[in-house]
Amino acid sequence: MKMSKKAFTLAEVLITLVIIGVIAAITIPSLLNNTNKEEYKTALKKSVSTLNNAISMEYAHTGKNIEDFTSVNDLQENLFKKRMNVVSVPTGNETPIPEDEYSLFEMPAYAGSAPSSIPSDEFIYTADGIGYYVEPMSVGDCKYTSEMLDPPCFGVVVDVNGSKGPNKITTFAYSGTVAGSIASIFEQPAWALISSSSSLDLKDQISVIYLYDKVAVPDGPASIILQGKDSATIGK
Repeated sequence: MKMSKKAFTLAEVLITLVIIGVIAAITIPSLLNNTNKEEYKTALKKSVSTLNNAISMEYAHTGKNIEDFTSVNDLQENLFKKRMNVVSVPTGNETPIPEDEYSLFEMPAYAGSAPSSIPSDEFIYTADGIGYYVEPMSVGDCKYTSEMLDPPCFGVVVDVNGSKGPNKITTFAYSGTVAGSIASIFEQPAWALISSSSSLDLKDQISVIYLYDKVAVPDGPASIILQGKDSATIGK
């Protein structure tokens, strides 16, 4: 008795391919989002560690802490360049933040118009591809306490993938006093931004790391990301 061989018809093959395509369209964006989120988190964690190592090295070698730096340029020349593997710094011809914008660290920032990005040539870049934008906050008297009641010396925004895109600031949507609005990335304290309906629009420029006298402390979205309490999505 001759055995007959069965094969898939063209229609069955096409239907199978369509099903595979639909599944891929659903799952791949989620996988990419989670991958990017973990990469951003890893780079952010590394940047906090790098800053704290630099602060410790400076104190060990010279007895100076962050309170002793009098300007961003002083910090750039005598901490970043000497204690971190810096490959490029702003040259003085960098793109300025528009004058009509609120200070990036001013609060409450939602009362003004916070920029959606910081120009890439405003950053100090290290060999690992991470960029650091620094702004003075309370130069000269900024000791750290666990309650973070005193203002820090400097505030730092980290661009976790350097000059690569999208070069946009992470924003935070939450329900609260300003329901449904986008809070400034610099609003503090971080716990005030965590709610059941909150979410981060996670992009590559993440704030904020505060530099106190002897320590770099993440706050705001940076703190939320590192604690894993966010429901972040990767923005375009």
